[in-house]
Amino acid sequence: MQKNKLDFSNKLILCFYEGNAEKEILEILIENDKIIINEGNLYSRVLHKRICVKNIERKYLNIDVDEEIVILRVIDSKKEQFNLSKPYSELYKKNYKIVTSPEIEILVIIMENDYSAFQKVKSNQKACEFCFKNYGYNKSKKREYIRNKYSVDQIVNAIKFYNKQDTGNEYNLFDLLK
Repeated sequence: MQKNKLDFSNKLILCFYEGNAEKEILEILIENDKIIINEGNLYSRVLHKRICVKNIERKYLNIDVDEEIVILRVIDSKKEQFNLSKPYSELYKKNYKIVTSPEIEILVIIMENDYSAFQKVKSNQKACEFCFKNYGYNKSKKREYIRNKYSVDQIVNAIKFYNKQDTGNEYNLFDLLK
């Protein structure tokens, strides 16, 4: 199965992120005009912390807006289900999952030039554990860490590199790049 190219033209994007690292990377990419999302097409002009489906329906989907709303979830789980209840499931058919699998920390490992080393231990060690062990603690989850440590070009290059390694059919951060 081939992925369709994402196109959010003339749509309002209700974007949910998993954690601080995902939010930080998305913000950097938006600020530097590297992805197909911009502040102007974001619902409420901000990224939103991931919440349960019922709360999404209650908090965001009960409001009348002129544009078509697309739901975008940036998460690390390939298996997570997202099922809106009726009538929302009929009104909001366009929802996309951007998978940061195995974890967003894989980008930090790539930017630290440790991808080969991680490949040798990945069956016994999660990416976050690898970061903890090799970089002192899991700094990558701290707000501002990625912004202060890496350039936007390093982030984009890490996303491109990881996309070449990823053989899945799920959308990933690469699919958001311009």
